[in-house]
Amino acid sequence: MISTVRLFCLLSLIVALSHSSFAQTEVFENNLHALEEKINSGIKIEESSEFAFFDQQGEKSLLWLSKEILEPKNEENTRLTALSLLKILGKKQNLAQIAPLLLKQNETFRLRQQVLDALISKKVPETLDVIVELLEKEQDQGFLLWSKVASLHPDNNSSFYERLFALFHHSNYKVRQRSLRFFFHLRHPQAYFKIKPLLEDEYPEVRSWAILALSLQGSLAATLPYLEKASKDPSPLVRSKAFVVLSNRRYRKKIPFKRFKNLLKKELLLFDSQENSLEEARKRFDRLKNEYNQSTDMPERFRLERVLEREHNETKYLEKMIAEEKNLIVSALLGTLSFMEEEEKDVLIFLLQQLRHPDAQIKRSTLLVLRARTLEKWQFSPYRREVFLALLQALQKNSSQIMQKQITEVLQKVSAVNISADYSQWKEWWQTQGARTWK
Repeated sequence: MISTVRLFCLLSLIVALSHSSFAQTEVFENNLHALEEKINSGIKIEESSEFAFFDQQGEKSLLWLSKEILEPKNEENTRLTALSLLKILGKKQNLAQIAPLLLKQNETFRLRQQVLDALISKKVPETLDVIVELLEKEQDQGFLLWSKVASLHPDNNSSFYERLFALFHHSNYKVRQRSLRFFFHLRHPQAYFKIKPLLEDEYPEVRSWAILALSLQGSLAATLPYLEKASKDPSPLVRSKAFVVLSNRRYRKKIPFKRFKNLLKKELLLFDSQENSLEEARKRFDRLKNEYNQSTDMPERFRLERVLEREHNETKYLEKMIAEEKNLIVSALLGTLSFMEEEEKDVLIFLLQQLRHPDAQIKRSTLLVLRARTLEKWQFSPYRREVFLALLQALQKNSSQIMQKQITEVLQKVSAVNISADYSQWKEWWQTQGARTWK
């Protein structure tokens, strides 16, 4: 009889606790959904009554929020709201519980990005171990916060660097590339010697990030010879990264604009040569295709089929090389802006020459550099007159509306005058006002 009473009491207690837990969960859920709506309406989290509620619940709310974030069946916005709360109220150990989410590829990039942001902002030590796993196991999704990883103080974690350096020798070249890309944001006394062998990697994707990462390690004198070599690499990917480094102020005394310009001129000549080769290849392909269509001799048709396939592959290869070369030139043109302060005249002369280049993207990149200068710098530039006249000529010769609009934007910046993309109006302004004002 006594045991039955005790059993009944125990069951009653379990039921009561279950009801209590369910009721508490319901209260948490209601407050979280209410907070989600307030965030959507523009109310700050800390100013809401729901934030005060979760804050008062202490450790219970932190455990519940972690559980809600980890639950894949929940709506993403609900999980993100819970994450926002945990980021503010939680401690390192609470955030560490959700770190494994970074490794789950079935989760959305948005959620994982926010998880990484929360882990870094709270300086959760376990984040470093998860990052190494992420670099090794996953295709790069371009996480936006690698640059903040230094705030986790990885220098205090020797095992982290050991594991990271080990990835430099991974059999998968994409892992080597990702590791170097990540390391670009770090500094380490051994890094120079660990990265150097990767400059000879068979994959240009690896070599390109190796020169970029190496440029920020070691002394200027030590890295310069490798930078010079990278600027002559057969791959445009590697040379493109070399141009990024060459435009860095750290190398300014060793690499003046004249050296930078000469390298870029070689790339422009190579681009023009590739464009000519592509045009010839396309003509050759069309001629062969015409011969194939007109031929009735079967052996000859079989021969032409093989030749056409070879020509098609060559054309595709040239198109790929031209696209890479163009990306290199565009990147290098943008880099000329960093030389503008010390060598304004030479930079402007070079850029104005590119306004006459037949490729539209190269011209647009040149205009982007000119437009990037502030109104104040243009007003005090002794070369404003020459730049304006070159732009005026470009406006007259370019019939593309997009190009005319971009040229006009630079004209407005240089002159501090608001005139539409109309050559005749700009010409009239120059003849009646500009030419008299700018002696």
